[in-house]
Amino acid sequence: MGGDGGSIPKRSDIVKTSGYRYRRNLGGMGYLPNTTARIYDETIPESTQRHIKWTSCALTLEPLKQPIVACRLGNLYNKESLLKRLIKGQLSSEFSHIKSIRDLADIKFFLSLNLLLKNKINKLTGCLICPITLSDLDNFVRAKLYWKCGCIISENALKIQSDSEFEAQCMNCNSHYIPNTDDIIMIPNSEELSDLKERLRAINSKKRKLNRSSERAPRKLLSDHL
Repeated sequence: MGGDGGSIPKRSDIVKTSGYRYRRNLGGMGYLPNTTARIYDETIPESTQRHIKWTSCALTLEPLKQPIVACRLGNLYNKESLLKRLIKGQLSSEFSHIKSIRDLADIKFFLSLNLLLKNKINKLTGCLICPITLSDLDNFVRAKLYWKCGCIISENALKIQSDSEFEAQCMNCNSHYIPNTDDIIMIPNSEELSDLKERLRAINSKKRKLNRSSERAPRKLLSDHL
């Protein structure tokens, strides 16, 4: 690497990342002092993973921008990007639970008292913001989406809510919801994701039964008139 054009440096020779260490600090016996070796697999910290999920489209990994939608598995998407791929039939198996726009909820935005917090996205961090606490929805913040109204409320705000008359109402807009059906845990961990998938299977099963019963009803009416 003396600039004479006689060597082609590799990435590991230029940037020593956390997964690499020097094999030896001193040269000799055929080894260079700066020879690096992979010591362990590099992983993205969980906090960074959650930040990406809170601030990026789950489909394209582009920064979130309005309009934003969410699915019943707690993921966030740029609506325009998702609909384009949905129409073209280009969604991978990872997003097979999204079959139409009815499988998505529009995220509701509001004006904030803080000029830096406009339309419920913090312009400094790119994060969504809880409309109750005005805190960033990021990293290890727990939050729920209310499917019918599109509000995302942080768990800290939900702890304030009493278990009486407001039990089945959104804290932000007072819209009614069905517990354990319309309240979606956002950016879930593996255990919560399994629960959401099981809940989604139950919802889809109920829809299929309703569709079958609605198809049988006209046939029964027709047979009654014959």
